[in-house]
Amino acid sequence: PLYVAGNATTENLAYFYSSVANTTNLVDIASSAWVGANDRGMLRVTNSGNLANAGASIVRILSSGTVQANSEGICLNIEESGAANATSYAVRIDSTSNEALHVATGKSLFDEQATFTVGTFSTPYAITATDTGATTGTIPAGVNYCTVNCDGDANHIVILPAVVVGTVIKIYFGATGCELRTSAPDTIGINGGVGAAAESAIAANTLVTAVAVVAANWICMSQLADGTIATTQVAAP
Repeated sequence: PLYVAGNATTENLAYFYSSVANTTNLVDIASSAWVGANDRGMLRVTNSGNLANAGASIVRILSSGTVQANSEGICLNIEESGAANATSYAVRIDSTSNEALHVATGKSLFDEQATFTVGTFSTPYAITATDTGATTGTIPAGVNYCTVNCDGDANHIVILPAVVVGTVIKIYFGATGCELRTSAPDTIGINGGVGAAAESAIAANTLVTAVAVVAANWICMSQLADGTIATTQVAAP
């Protein structure tokens, strides 16, 4: 057994450092006989103290070096290759009183189907239409639902994101309606309409559902305040 004790509040109990281009593991824990027991792990980290800083973490992984193209698992790579066993998971998070996972920046990719027991929710994204649709008037990629403030000007413009076929966006225009364009009006249409600065006029208090059906067209449908379904205007110059 190894026992390390420290009596200073700022010292490292263990420190591993390599100043050369090392290609081996700095720490390697291996076993061919460990079978485990309930609430035990080959590596177990426990803490019962109250964290005194919002930036403190029980485990913290930092990487600032340049990564190789197409890197997988830069900071953490988990692989499980044992025999299949029903309803077994490689990773489990159980946070009794707090949120379990927060991706602050960076996109998430799931190659397999994801199952959500109680559904999913997307926070509404606020769009402020502009004279050209630039900056705050452009809907970012990945947004599912957004609310539009046309800033009191029906000639202001909202721009759909670059086409990713299969994308569905719901866009709610409030007290003032305005214009809706694609990211490339000359070649990407709304309900088949293309042209220089082609756009569709959207009425106030209207919910537009936009679906990127092919690389060159969004099919859009409008729903009015009373629930009536209406055809979204074909984009035109």
